[in-house]
Amino acid sequence: MFLFSFSRQEVLPELVNELSAAGVTKVVVLSTIDTTRHESFVEYNKQRHLAVENAISGGGFTTVSLRPGAFARNAIRFWAQQIRHNRMVGLPFPDSQQAPIADEDIAAVAVRAITTPDLDGEKAVLTGPDSLTMREQVRLIGEAIGERIGITVLSEREARALYGEVLPPEYLDLIMAQWEFETTEQAVVTHAVHEITGRNAVTYREWAIAHRAVFL
Repeated sequence: MFLFSFSRQEVLPELVNELSAAGVTKVVVLSTIDTTRHESFVEYNKQRHLAVENAISGGGFTTVSLRPGAFARNAIRFWAQQIRHNRMVGLPFPDSQQAPIADEDIAAVAVRAITTPDLDGEKAVLTGPDSLTMREQVRLIGEAIGERIGITVLSEREARALYGEVLPPEYLDLIMAQWEFETTEQAVVTHAVHEITGRNAVTYREWAIAHRAVFL
């Protein structure tokens, strides 16, 4: 089975018992790349995902952990409304870099993990094929819709007010610190999608073109 759980740690034993009672023998866990990081600002996200990974692997199941980085789809959550209404995106750290991964690539790896033994016991770090600044991501969305999208550089206070509309407080703190940190180096890029599925990961340009209607 495929598991994406935000369960509190205290209910994880119950979850494991229910899976066992249902006869589940293999679990593919959707986790996060943050489990591989050591910066203090990811600790909240890291520990809650590791708790799920450890509970499942300790429950006697054959386990595969998928650890994706930033989702390409975050652009819809964070920017689509701004782009549709103003052809403008407010960013506190425009030079922050990610390697956004498309949902369909995560899904393709998950299918492989569920239907074959190839990834049993693995902890696969999944990313898109390129490290891109947020400026570049916005530019590629603009090219996909055939319009120029401007960028407004926000203060931290302005950014917290804007992104606080779509993020809970604990994630807002994490994402602000993470975006600032990501201005200092390129994002981690792996080739796991290609190695596991046999096809190239979806580029951000391809993703933006496929989802252009959301931004119009």
